[in-house]
Amino acid sequence: KMPLKFDDEFAVYMRFTRFTGVILNTEYKIENTSTGNIHATGTTMQCFTDSELTPIRIKRNFPEIYEIFKQYENVWI
Repeated sequence: KMPLKFDDEFAVYMRFTRFTGVILNTEYKIENTSTGNIHATGTTMQCFTDSELTPIRIKRNFPEIYEIFKQYENVWI
């Protein structure tokens, strides 16, 4: 990948690549909006927990949030 210059306009896109209701994997890319070149990519993995840091199932505990995450799985936004 190549660096952006100070005055380059860019966009950051992300998508959920895996969502199990407990684990959420996210992929990111930074794209130069003038050239379409991708300048950086990255990934993260999150786990949903309660205040005691025990993993929780979003589908059971927060079904409305589960549905929102599920509808955006594998969609660049």
